[in-house]
Amino acid sequence: MPYIQKKSGVLRVSGLDPDDLIQEGLIGLFSALKTYDEDRGTLFTSYARSCIDNRITSAWRQAARKKNIPLNEYLPLDEGEYETGEPMSSPEELAIAAEGYEMLTRRIEQMLSQFERNVLNLHMEGYDYKSVAIQLGTTVKSVDNALQRARNKLKSG
Repeated sequence: MPYIQKKSGVLRVSGLDPDDLIQEGLIGLFSALKTYDEDRGTLFTSYARSCIDNRITSAWRQAARKKNIPLNEYLPLDEGEYETGEPMSSPEELAIAAEGYEMLTRRIEQMLSQFERNVLNLHMEGYDYKSVAIQLGTTVKSVDNALQRARNKLKSG
């Protein structure tokens, strides 16, 4: 346990608690216990440290990936708003949000081709690239290219 605590105390990343790294280290230790083979000629401590290090480093890398930035850095919603049963926004705020949504929708329609919009809509509904390709009668590569173009257009515009 002291080794796991020391190893997890060194690595820091936004959105990942030291307790999470300790838990990953313990999972690595458990894995080492299950998979250790003394016939291979390595000491258990060496093997366990390797498993622990790999598990902690893997968790740290996954948390540090750019795609996790929104999960790590955005603020949580206040849970009290859900418990009261009251509307979360005033009518004025809802009208502003609806107007913003309409403006965004128009902007997407202007910037993206019909094919790019179709691909983006299906992808946002949760379909994977292969399913989108089948539905639109195209190749997976075309779907990937369309999503990349759409992302680039929306980022730059």
